[in-house]
Amino acid sequence: MVISSSPVAPAIPRGGYHVHDGFYLRLAAGVGGGHASISSDNGGRNYGVGGAGLALNLWVGGTPWRGIALGGLASLQTLSEGDTVVEGQETGLGSSGQVFLLGPFVDAFPDPLRGLHFGGSVGLAALSTEGDSHVLRDTYRARDYDGGGLGASAWLGYAGWVGQEFSLGGLVQLTGYGTRQTKDDVDSKGSGWALNVSLTALYH
Repeated sequence: MVISSSPVAPAIPRGGYHVHDGFYLRLAAGVGGGHASISSDNGGRNYGVGGAGLALNLWVGGTPWRGIALGGLASLQTLSEGDTVVEGQETGLGSSGQVFLLGPFVDAFPDPLRGLHFGGSVGLAALSTEGDSHVLRDTYRARDYDGGGLGASAWLGYAGWVGQEFSLGGLVQLTGYGTRQTKDDVDSKGSGWALNVSLTALYH
């Protein structure tokens, strides 16, 4: 007696289950560092702010095409400087800064069933710096800065599934920016970069 049966069809993932599609929401928090250079005309002084800081990111969007997420990004990176350098001179005085980026993003998943992804964003940037002591302003004439302009960010990350739509992982992010400010007849420019490593939580 011969008993035969048709081959078992390969398993097909259920729609939306362990597949990167539909609504996209990612949160990221981490640590990093960077450097901001401030240059001024008409009596201002050139100085730099660089050091470690916190990084916070929020992505919200959707998936119009398989493996491609589009939406909006809000990104914040802080800087903390213990020895601000003004016109090449070490002052021994601290300062702090923060970089904010707001713009559209694209995030690509080479395999929508897996967690590897990479993406980027180009948008509006804002840079602010502030001396910890009035001595920086009064003695070294390093003015606080608050300018706006353009910036770009790129990242590479991986996240593993922990639920039907949720995944956890990490990413590396690099951001660059260029900004301008005009205050009290002094034109200033602020530019720099920031790099961070963050933990991420994704609903997608």
